[in-house]
Amino acid sequence: MKEERLGLIFGISAFCLWGFLVVFFKQFNGVNPYEIVAHRVLWSVLVLLLVLVYLRRISSLIKILLNFNVTFWLFISGLLLSSSWCIFVYAVDAGLVLEAGFGNFISPLLSILIGCFALKENITNGAKVAVFFVVLAILIQSLTLGSLPVLSILLATIVAIYGLIKKKIRVVALEGLFVENLLITPIAMTYFLYLLHSSQSHFMADLNGFLLILCGPVTVVPLLLFSAATTRINLSTMGYLQYINPSISILLAIFLYGESVGIYKIISFCLIWVALAIITLEGFYKYKKGHK
Repeated sequence: MKEERLGLIFGISAFCLWGFLVVFFKQFNGVNPYEIVAHRVLWSVLVLLLVLVYLRRISSLIKILLNFNVTFWLFISGLLLSSSWCIFVYAVDAGLVLEAGFGNFISPLLSILIGCFALKENITNGAKVAVFFVVLAILIQSLTLGSLPVLSILLATIVAIYGLIKKKIRVVALEGLFVENLLITPIAMTYFLYLLHSSQSHFMADLNGFLLILCGPVTVVPLLLFSAATTRINLSTMGYLQYINPSISILLAIFLYGESVGIYKIISFCLIWVALAIITLEGFYKYKKGHK
């Protein structure tokens, strides 16, 4: 029971920190998302390497690096992860946190569809109803914007495909994260050197420079907490906790940063919450039924 309680604390802490990353990225002044994400990759590699050395897990890391098939897919997942960060940081900078939050909400439901078509997983009746509500919410957003909510759909799709790849290759979370960042380090370093050469870099002895260094730790620490939580509590509980992140982002967007939220956006978010409630209740019912 003590381990489960500790796992719950770790899990809640991880998703809360991810939710409040909006505040962190809002502190940058004039730094483009690509530079921020490039530094996130570079400093994450350093932080994760130190953690792996401390935990004495270099041998398991080498096994992954020697597996060409796994490293190839980790390279693809690394590109997807960095792309999702670029979209999220752009959304924060452009005052589109609500759209990013909408994308993070629908990504688990999109994962259900991807699992159905790509992995031939059975889709439950509850999931079918939930997906219907998601489609309805997207249509309402489209009518409000006059076009599809591209940012939300793109972010949700990238996150869902990223999850699919990680599910198929099944590598240890910590080592996998390090390798996928390591493999795209040359891209991040090339862009960093280009900015330096063209005098466009914001990596200086000021607030922006300090924040760029912090990009590594502040994005790695939640993942370490997440990894610690998954070893102590069941995955269904983690599934319920994941909605803390976009909920915090949305509340910050509305009450701290004053993003406009009209009646149609409220309706679309309510539909998403109903869909998530259906999935959650169905999962809880199956869990209880299986443990009778």
